[in-house]
Amino acid sequence: MFNDSEFDDFDDNDFDDEEWDEEQWEDFFQQEDDQKRRLQELLDKYGYTEEGLRQAFEEMGFYIPDSEDELNDMNSLDDDEEDIDEILEQE
Repeated sequence: MFNDSEFDDFDDNDFDDEEWDEEQWEDFFQQEDDQKRRLQELLDKYGYTEEGLRQAFEEMGFYIPDSEDELNDMNSLDDDEEDIDEILEQE
């Protein structure tokens, strides 16, 4: 059977390559704060209209699709993989 200690070994965690120290967390939160301040400045400059939000987000480096069709095209890129239901139906 299974040895319970195999499942309790948290030191061998595949998800974390390294733990962050306090300085890394401080840098991360500082970058987040800087981005929030920059976004607030841009929203104050361009306004809270749809066009203002679009300009602010694009200036921050985010891509905003212009239309529903373009959004659907972007989403369809993720659909290139076979759906699990289709695979099961083939079997």
